[in-house]
Amino acid sequence: MNFSVNILDNHLLESSYRIPSAYTSASTGQAADLRSRAVESVSSRQYTAPSEEDLETALSTFSGKTLSLYESFHSFQFPEGDLTSHYRSASVSDPEKMTAQAALDATPTNYLVDIDRLATSQTHRSRVLPSEEITDLAEGTYTFTLTVGDTTHSLDVNVNKTGLDPDTHKDVLKKLGRRISQADDSLEAFVAEVPRKVYSTLSDSLTEKVAYLTVRNKNTGDATHFSLEDDSGTIIDTLGVDQQTQSGQPAQVRLNSFLSGAGGNTAVTDNGKLTFEFSDTTQDPVTITVKAGLSPVREKIVDLLIAFNGYLGWLDEKSLYFKPSLKTGILEEMGSTRRTLESIGLRYDENGMIYATDKFDDTLLTDSALMRDALTGEEGFFTLLSQKLGEIMGNGIQNYATFPRETGIDILV
Repeated sequence: MNFSVNILDNHLLESSYRIPSAYTSASTGQAADLRSRAVESVSSRQYTAPSEEDLETALSTFSGKTLSLYESFHSFQFPEGDLTSHYRSASVSDPEKMTAQAALDATPTNYLVDIDRLATSQTHRSRVLPSEEITDLAEGTYTFTLTVGDTTHSLDVNVNKTGLDPDTHKDVLKKLGRRISQADDSLEAFVAEVPRKVYSTLSDSLTEKVAYLTVRNKNTGDATHFSLEDDSGTIIDTLGVDQQTQSGQPAQVRLNSFLSGAGGNTAVTDNGKLTFEFSDTTQDPVTITVKAGLSPVREKIVDLLIAFNGYLGWLDEKSLYFKPSLKTGILEEMGSTRRTLESIGLRYDENGMIYATDKFDDTLLTDSALMRDALTGEEGFFTLLSQKLGEIMGNGIQNYATFPRETGIDILV
């Protein structure tokens, strides 16, 4: 059903949130100049091999950003009907710290949110070992116990040191990680390989490849704990996989100064009508404002487009860490929506960034049905994007990781 224009004052949209200049279209000459300078900047940078912490941080940040964007687009509902007073939208003063989604019957009000601690996943990491050196472990079969909550798994790993292809440190780490990840769906395991400086004057190389195994709980919080213990042999102890590098803990959040525990980095209030997604701790409170009317709906749409552009920009910035197919897969999914987006006043450039034209406000005022279908319909932009992000998370973030030059991650599934 279309809006009745006489019940919506035009000044509501005139005074509403405008897309910042960074997200508005530039002239062809300006765009070409910006791309030229960007290429020059990238090509002039000196390559620095990423540290182990860089690799872990890139994966963790990618996981958080993908989940946050998925939640934002998946939960967005373009309001039904022509009574704009019934529309609801939630705005966040610092979207880098958290996002918020309001249901259509959420209470218009303000909230102050302090994020004292994010929920984390229990993580174990092995010792860092030279990748290509033959393992120090003796040949034979090693058995160990993996306990996840109340479930116990008895597992084994065979180490081979005979023949033409004896197991290296990396081979053993891969075997161990594969057994763990196959045993329990709640855990993920992967082997990262990075260059490390060689300080010996006897070496002809400046770096050597080293590898380590990471095992972590897919879920945040402390509800489910896992442990690893040797039964026969000392593979777990020797490789140090029994050592916890990060504990699983719930988020700690204060809502309007009242402490509120959350198992993960998602929480709800207002009888489930307002959902929060936390992405970083805060020093100052974040203000959440739930508003009624059409203008806040426009603000929310613009916020989502800015978040999408920011996500693509981050992927460009961290492109060395991820397979090119990650971004191209997203853009290919969006390709079918180009003509529909143009019909409502949105367009995207060759990098996938989306920009609003003057037609966007006119469509929102005069043809809400078209806007609703283009964004949240069965083949709408928000619908397809949330499906693609859900697919990425379902496949596992490590499947999209690739590291520069002599670095890499092996997915153990």
